[in-house]
Amino acid sequence: MNNLVVVESPAKSKTIGKYLNNDSNSEGVYRILATGGHIYESHKVDVNNDFKHEYQLIDSKRSAVKQIEKAMQSADRLYLATDPDREGEAISAHVKDYLIRRGVLKGKEVHRIVFYEVTRKAVLDSLSKPGEISETLVEAQQSRDALDQLVGFNLSPLLIRKLRTPHISAGRVQSPALRLIVERQREINQFIPVEFWTIGVELSKESNIDSNSFVAQLTYLSGKKVAKQGITSQEAANLAVASIESAVEQSERKLKVATINRKDLKKRPPPPFKTSTFVQSATHRLKRSAVDVTRIAQKLYE
Repeated sequence: MNNLVVVESPAKSKTIGKYLNNDSNSEGVYRILATGGHIYESHKVDVNNDFKHEYQLIDSKRSAVKQIEKAMQSADRLYLATDPDREGEAISAHVKDYLIRRGVLKGKEVHRIVFYEVTRKAVLDSLSKPGEISETLVEAQQSRDALDQLVGFNLSPLLIRKLRTPHISAGRVQSPALRLIVERQREINQFIPVEFWTIGVELSKESNIDSNSFVAQLTYLSGKKVAKQGITSQEAANLAVASIESAVEQSERKLKVATINRKDLKKRPPPPFKTSTFVQSATHRLKRSAVDVTRIAQKLYE
């Protein structure tokens, strides 16, 4: 049985082909071809027709899709193995749409497979559990594309004209993010500092204050709980200190532990890196630019 597997990255093709064609349990021969990214581009969003997209084939991808079409003519099954995100889901949907239009999918199986790492186990596991294209993810990608066209593509030229600044832009992410930053800065500017005092007592189990000493923070005074910012003047702080000193003198400078609370704490390991946290951590630790880190990571990946 002939199988066609479509991926996004050409760098993955050789590795995935090695895993599939060298597995004794594989059903038939697998040919792996790459789209090199999106094959369709939306050149118009009809706001009066439920924001419907009008797609056209990207000129630079004609060779890739023709190769996929030709391979599908002699294949029995199609596995769509594009990236497991909304962009990858849209690419799978567009490849399927293109092949249907070309009439080469009649009577043939079409499966969507997803793997999150390019390892033998991950690839073979995904093949054993094929699924369907997620329309929810496809619609999410269409929404992203529509917002880019309706917001970013229209606002950026307007800002350049109005502000007469050549390198200014607006977009679906940066514009709301800028608003959040501005609102936060306004809150900071309007903040009125409030004076408050905290009181601590250095205690020791031994007579020597330097041995096993620790600082106990005042949380109750005269039977009442002290709020985090409850002592708001030096006068109130002095009165609290005087009250504590009086109580200590009455107890002959000996205090006792009233209660001990024990509880288990769980410390979770840091989550696995995603692209943004990887770049952030690498630039901080290695003192390299984000461009360098991204370039090196891509080279290692390939």
